[in-house]
Amino acid sequence: TSTTPGTNDSTNQPKIRTVEFSQSDVVGDPENRKPNEEYPHEIKDQVRRAYAFRGLTQPRNLTFACKWESGQWRSFQQTWFDEFDWLEYSESKDEAYCLYCYLFFDLGKPKKFGSSAFAMKGYNNWKKAKETFNHHPTCKTHNNARLKCDVMTL
Repeated sequence: TSTTPGTNDSTNQPKIRTVEFSQSDVVGDPENRKPNEEYPHEIKDQVRRAYAFRGLTQPRNLTFACKWESGQWRSFQQTWFDEFDWLEYSESKDEAYCLYCYLFFDLGKPKKFGSSAFAMKGYNNWKKAKETFNHHPTCKTHNNARLKCDVMTL
């Protein structure tokens, strides 16, 4: 008797490939994270939990990069972390992100204009940052993502 390669020897059934996610796969810098929608369906909740329990990437004691914008030097401000409890920062890309929107971005219906800015693309218009950051929590997509994250981490 012979077995077919890639089968379970005792039952001659195809082997089920298991997909695993390790805590060591969690990446701090939002820019360097694999988009959540690219993870296999079987482990998406595992990935979300790992990032939710890890918490926000909010580098403190950092000199944020400055850029000339609208006639003056502008940069990300560390005080924004205290004002916006969803805000993350990518040191490698000098852009802001939302952890909740990253975690649940792929669960939404068709994407609306700008809906991926805080989830995947990053935001860096520092002149209008406070205005945009104040508006972001009023977004239905953000609120749904935050609720799902809160339920998941109970």
